[in-house]
Amino acid sequence: MDLRVELDGINLEWVPKQGIGKDRWHYDIYRDGGLIGGDHEVTFTLLNKDLEGEAQLCSVEGLEFGNEAE
Repeated sequence: MDLRVELDGINLEWVPKQGIGKDRWHYDIYRDGGLIGGDHEVTFTLLNKDLEGEAQLCSVEGLEFGNEAE
């Protein structure tokens, strides 16, 4: 695995799509459970140092669906 993605210190178990190579790809990471109010931290850790200077992350968007009771 070349990259670890974490939300608030919890590994989201991101797995890259096989055969993409160096082309870009859009990923959706789903998880059950809502977020508590306040700030949250998404962390990306490059585990394969051979890709340093070549690997890139272009954008991140976080979406939460549901109402306050959910």
